[in-house]
Amino acid sequence: MAAGAMLVTSCASEQEMPNAPENNGADKQIITLTVENNNSTRAGRPLLSSEADQNIDFVKVIITDEADKIVWTKTIENWNGNNTTPGVEAGSGEYFNGNVPYGRQTSFEISKEEVNFLELAGEDEDYKFHIYAVGYSDDSAYNLTAIENATVDKTFTADLAIALKAGMAQKENWAEEIFAGDAEFAASRSIKANVVLNRQVAGTIGYMHEIPYVTDEEGNVGQYLHLVASNYCDQLVLGNFVNADHANNAGSKFVVNGTNATNEKQIIYTINLNDWFKTLTPLVDEQTNSSIIDPANWKNKTDNEPKHYHFVKGSVFAASFLHPFKKVTDVNTFRLILTTDAAGENEVAHWDVTLSGAQTKQHTLTCFVGGKNPWAETLNADTKTIYNVLRNNLYSIGNKPHVDPKDPTDPEDPDPDPNPTPDPDDDDPTPLNNKQQITIKVNSNWEVIHQMGLL
Repeated sequence: MAAGAMLVTSCASEQEMPNAPENNGADKQIITLTVENNNSTRAGRPLLSSEADQNIDFVKVIITDEADKIVWTKTIENWNGNNTTPGVEAGSGEYFNGNVPYGRQTSFEISKEEVNFLELAGEDEDYKFHIYAVGYSDDSAYNLTAIENATVDKTFTADLAIALKAGMAQKENWAEEIFAGDAEFAASRSIKANVVLNRQVAGTIGYMHEIPYVTDEEGNVGQYLHLVASNYCDQLVLGNFVNADHANNAGSKFVVNGTNATNEKQIIYTINLNDWFKTLTPLVDEQTNSSIIDPANWKNKTDNEPKHYHFVKGSVFAASFLHPFKKVTDVNTFRLILTTDAAGENEVAHWDVTLSGAQTKQHTLTCFVGGKNPWAETLNADTKTIYNVLRNNLYSIGNKPHVDPKDPTDPEDPDPDPNPTPDPDDDDPTPLNNKQQITIKVNSNWEVIHQMGLL
């Protein structure tokens, strides 16, 4: 019989996959896994910018029959290794689209002795098999027992709800980047299945400068910035996957795959201004009669951390992945608050984080609801301040397009740009002084990147 080829690809945005390589071997079934650099990103990474990268440790591939019984599985280990030998299951090699580096790829064979899909289907070429693939990090923050322990003859289906391990949910660690996708293929003598692994979580970035110097009635200085969300889901559903091209955000699918919502406000990240300024002293703007924290006292928080990164002088930065969630009636989805205390209770200033008008048009929203019909579709129109947080969307206050690590061993490495109005195509933190609104930008590295506004 002619061999079958399967293509598994991991992407940050949803797009068509490159064709599987020709399969010229007789009686072979070849699986090819591809992770594309141009839009893919790192599982298990800290969120440092909207820039794409790739550092997936494992990809688990699971194939089931029409009764959801597992007929074949494989775990691809050390995905970011440098193996280029087809048939070797650990690692991957660089993949080119023409002369352009496109990502990483590996291929391996499923022998007919190991599993013959047409034979399993009783020679019925209308019989359908289902292939799932999940990409995740080593020592993942999630409890992935159901995926890691998926073996032949067990049952496996989509719409698997996963949760963070005990003790993992905390500020700046409300979710971890994880990729998943699925596809069907018919039993035949020539099999080709394309699977796209897309990011299953949302993300948020805060990159700000010109921080107001504000005190309460007792003279306590506002020294903590908190991003507060209107809701939080403590579980993530791997299901309702997309296997299509959504270049330039066209035709993006609006999916909320978080579940077990608390419907309570939650601090997503906290910025301690003392980490970014040597002292918190005011710099007065005589024209506006307002004060900002003096940028002359700024320090780069990451200078004392294992990895060093560039930031504009006077700026602060924080970010977090989070589980998508449904909007809460009459409650602003995100609010940035300045408080005198780390717990976020004594507020001295706040900004409502808004969507741009283009993102508030009516659309079809798909939400996980559970039960026999686990996904519900409804017509939805968001407002600028009350909106759903969607899968594979990045909500960004300010623009941080590149991670741009500093090299402390390189004396030629430049200092952070002190320009208070940097090129908006490069680092562009949002000023907070004299603003009541922050608005979200959109970029196609993720499926959608929203540049938020402050209100």
